[in-house]
Amino acid sequence: MGAIMADRRLTYEFEVDGTVCRTRDPILDGRQIRAAANLSPPADFRIVEIRNTSTRAIALEDRVHLDANHRHCFRSAPGDRTYSFLLNDAECEWPQETINEAEIRAIGKVDDDLDLVLDGDIDRVIERGKDINLGGKAVERVFTRPSMRTVTILVNGREKEVARGTISFEALILLAFPTPPTGPNVSFTVTYRKGPDGNPEGSLTAGHSVRVKNGMVFNVRATDKS
Repeated sequence: MGAIMADRRLTYEFEVDGTVCRTRDPILDGRQIRAAANLSPPADFRIVEIRNTSTRAIALEDRVHLDANHRHCFRSAPGDRTYSFLLNDAECEWPQETINEAEIRAIGKVDDDLDLVLDGDIDRVIERGKDINLGGKAVERVFTRPSMRTVTILVNGREKEVARGTISFEALILLAFPTPPTGPNVSFTVTYRKGPDGNPEGSLTAGHSVRVKNGMVFNVRATDKS
């Protein structure tokens, strides 16, 4: 009996959309979890629990056994359905029609040196920070693989292999001109297209960089105003 009383004095923590909730009850149902997170009316919200590199939907009457040594994490969204996807063949459910690459990485505890890849006729790397749509007819399949250390870009029509990540204005000038023209009247312009989603085209100026992707096209021009 004493052991039971000791258990009841424990504080159990869980997190809903980043907000930490606390309770002394070791077992909560889906309705109570929604109420603790001020999701009202509870029936208008879907929630999923993130656990063991996968997720599961929690209905109103589903019971969750809380662990005093582990903070359970939930994600919620208004709506009347959840969406499914596979992450390395683990079945996952999500309360929104879209999910961000960072959320998938967190769910699967995916190391930063691995790529998330969307399975399809042509496998496609999910770019950092990009959303994918889960509302299609087929269940999306996501898998991980070692990141490519380099990407291939075009600089003034010539293929160049560069390190994955960002590239600077100054580095692009050296790729375009191994021996750049010099002089007080020489200036350079750098423009690009086929860039990453959210930043597909634009220009660079001295001291600035841009994230590169395979097939990105750069035009680097030198102008002598003398």
